Amino acid sequence: MSISSEPLQTRWQAFATYQSERFPFVAHAPLVFAFAFSAASYSRLCRGQPGLPPVLDIALGGTVALGLFFLLRLVDEWKDRHEDARHRPYRPVPRGLVGFGELARWGLITLGIQTLAVLWLGNGLWLWTLPAAVWLGAMSLEFGIGSWLRKHPLTYAASHMAIMPLFDLFSTAIDWHVQGWPPRGVEVFLVLSYGNGFVLEIGRKLRATGQEEPGVDTYSSLYGTRKAALMWLGALALTAATAAWAAWPLPRGNWALGALGLLFPAAALVGIRYALCPLPARAKAVEVASGVWTLGMYLVVGATPAIVSGLGGAP
Repeated sequence: MSISSEPLQTRWQAFATYQSERFPFVAHAPLVFAFAFSAASYSRLCRGQPGLPPVLDIALGGTVALGLFFLLRLVDEWKDRHEDARHRPYRPVPRGLVGFGELARWGLITLGIQTLAVLWLGNGLWLWTLPAAVWLGAMSLEFGIGSWLRKHPLTYAASHMAIMPLFDLFSTAIDWHVQGWPPRGVEVFLVLSYGNGFVLEIGRKLRATGQEEPGVDTYSSLYGTRKAALMWLGALALTAATAAWAAWPLPRGNWALGALGLLFPAAALVGIRYALCPLPARAKAVEVASGVWTLGMYLVVGATPAIVSGLGGAP
């Protein structure tokens, strides 16, 4: 091994460790690409176009969307740097595995890959990356009111969850950017995305009784396990209602409604069990259910009707 190759290898090893702990691509990529496929499929259905989105469009658009979520993780590292240093020294940045200079380089590489993908797709699609990019930049500065936001957890969450429909705006634009403006119906899908953001946000911040970390705010520590569980169940129910609203007018939308009828009670049961007895395994189950629910929503509302229509399924 040459001396000149050692720093590169060391940096690569650091990146591999960092992503495995903070943004495991193997776990996130299927969710994000399903998100991109379902969003583009839903837009296609709203436009009355038969068939499925082109594979290359989904591959490139999904790559951009995955990069956006990775950049969001990098922004969070900067935004939470003081709290992590005080209360979470085991994380990669405070323990010295990587520094912010290295994170900035990874961010620039990600931006380069995204730029190439968007330019390849062409037809002005880059314009529809700007809302998410601007909001992401504002989030990194906590909108200039970080101290106030941290005293109001739900407002803080509401401001940050707005990034989800902006990500989704781009993901639907993978399909509709050729005509320059989103078709009617896409706005409901964006509302659904906002609701799913809350399901994920609350679900990943529920803890079992006695397992809260000092100095780390979770919804269970701020509001108690029972109230936090009800908040999660409320977000779940509102998202389910929005998903039904989004699916109802679509061709083969009855397939989506049937799937919702199975998925919602299963997810709700997980939250109810946690509310009744907040054990560690049940808290973890809510986090897992949040991811499964979100993936299911996108597949049910966007992908399922598109695939069934493409295969000529029954109405």
